[in-house]
Amino acid sequence: QVFLHQCFFIAMALPAASAFPTAASEAAAAGAFPGAAAVTSTPASAAQEPVQVGNAPAASSSARAPVEQDQDVVSLFPKTARVLTVGDGDFVFSEALLESRQPTEPGLLVASNLDTEQQEIEKYAAAAARLRRMRNGGAEVLFEVDATKFEDSSIVHRGFTFDRVVFNFPLLPQTRIWDANAKGSDVHLENRSLILGFMKSVPQVLAPQGLVIITSKDCFPYSWWRIEMCTEWAGGALALAGVLPWHDTEYPSLYDGPCNVNRDAAVKPTDAIVFVFCRKEDLSELVFPINRWCPNFRRAHPEGEEGGPFRCAFCKPGQLAFYYEKELLAHCAGRIHKKREALEAKWLANYGTLLDSAFTSSEGPRREGQPAAEAQEQQQQQQHRQQQQQQ
Repeated sequence: QVFLHQCFFIAMALPAASAFPTAASEAAAAGAFPGAAAVTSTPASAAQEPVQVGNAPAASSSARAPVEQDQDVVSLFPKTARVLTVGDGDFVFSEALLESRQPTEPGLLVASNLDTEQQEIEKYAAAAARLRRMRNGGAEVLFEVDATKFEDSSIVHRGFTFDRVVFNFPLLPQTRIWDANAKGSDVHLENRSLILGFMKSVPQVLAPQGLVIITSKDCFPYSWWRIEMCTEWAGGALALAGVLPWHDTEYPSLYDGPCNVNRDAAVKPTDAIVFVFCRKEDLSELVFPINRWCPNFRRAHPEGEEGGPFRCAFCKPGQLAFYYEKELLAHCAGRIHKKREALEAKWLANYGTLLDSAFTSSEGPRREGQPAAEAQEQQQQQQHRQQQQQQ
């Protein structure tokens, strides 16, 4: 008992736990989490220091604003960054972002969607009042902007470029879902095609050192859209800079969802993740540290673990790797893999014309009729399994 009492008084005499540096703050101080793409642990008194993006040096530019985030929160939307939101159905996110940046300068936020203004007001009861508040607050609101065809919009015609281009929870408009069903098309692949079209078009409006941000979910069916692969399919102008957990960013402080992409279609941020892309030439500077990536996507990081030599090309981001051939064969015999294999075969068969210009090799552009690298790998796996079954 005397010993326990002594321990108690010793413990009471120690400084509070908060006085000791945390592992995260030590790692940040040591440079393990560089930049805005990493953990921002700067105290409020130092809030005027310029933030870094990825591994880039700190600088005072529109893409590098003062640190204003709490510890362990990744800052994606600096207050001085010029932001374009697309496909924001009811503009709830755009308004929340605008409010978080007040006071702001006119032109730093441009919000857009595919509808006409009249359609917007008819769809959402609060739309007219929200549009009025946004415009009074300094935002520009544009309608009839097709995020897969920026070349047809006033954004390109006016020469606008942005430090951030944001597409939250991409989802086919209801009319396109009906069209897809009528044609017998796969809605999963139609949604993938929508994102692919956006990735092909968005470089036209992306500023140097800018980021493209897409929020989605790490669960079925969204994970089957393979958003992380769309940069390659779109021609390689962009590269995957990070896949971040939703709650590691400032998104939860902006809005909780649901995100209304259509009056009858809302997406809640359950299992939400944040894809971040940059121009390919900026990747070495802007890539997020691997420890900030969602665990399921770390193999797709430039420094991701290679794993075993036996690969499934599409069941996991960055390929699913096995050390033993029998493990791969067992995986390929599974029900889920077979469904995904059939989906990918349909993708290549029905959407191959979209991909013809997307794949390149060290020998130059892909030749007409030449299978893409991924298709070749799938075919090799299929042939190998058939040989095994015959034996």
